[in-house]
Amino acid sequence: AMACDLRFASERARFSTAFLSVGVSGDMGLAWSLARIIGGARARELLFFPERFGAGEAHRLGLVTRLFAADALHCEALTLAEHLAKRDPLALRLMKANCLSAETLPIDEYIEVESARHLQTTSRPELVSLMSEGHARDKGK
Repeated sequence: AMACDLRFASERARFSTAFLSVGVSGDMGLAWSLARIIGGARARELLFFPERFGAGEAHRLGLVTRLFAADALHCEALTLAEHLAKRDPLALRLMKANCLSAETLPIDEYIEVESARHLQTTSRPELVSLMSEGHARDKGK
């Protein structure tokens, strides 16, 4: 469920939109996704001028969220996945829902759904023990 939320790449990765280079207008929602990730003007720049660029530029643009050495990419991504797997599933699921809602709702509607989700997580009897476990885990880093 979190796979598309985090975009990792090896420092060796290369990127290009390429569609215009081969005479097609694009597919798979690329223009839609790029506009939401890096903004419309930057998306058009990459689509209209499909030169190849490296992982550093992709990271600078926000196309990838983290860069890792090629030989460490799998291990680092697995470590981060394991870290997320140790978090409270309800809180993580509702946090993702908050992120998705923040992308589509006006602020007044967003505050309403965020508040409802916050109450859902904070009204649980097990919250005290979850908070204690989380604090201990984060303190031990």
